[in-house]
Amino acid sequence: MIFPTSTIIYGNKVAMTIWSDTITTILIHDEKIAEAHQKHFDFMWEKAKEK
Repeated sequence: MIFPTSTIIYGNKVAMTIWSDTITTILIHDEKIAEAHQKHFDFMWEKAKEK
C-alpha cells in the first residue's frame, strides 16, 4: 500500500508532507501534538511486531 503522504516526528515537531504535483509540507511545533503522534507510532509499531 502506497500513501501520498509522509510524517516525520522529531523533538517537539511533526512534519507532514503531501507528495503530489505540488509538494506541501506542514510543520507543527507543539510538544503535545508531537507526543501524541509518537505514542501512536509506537503503538502501531508494537502491533506490527506481534504479527
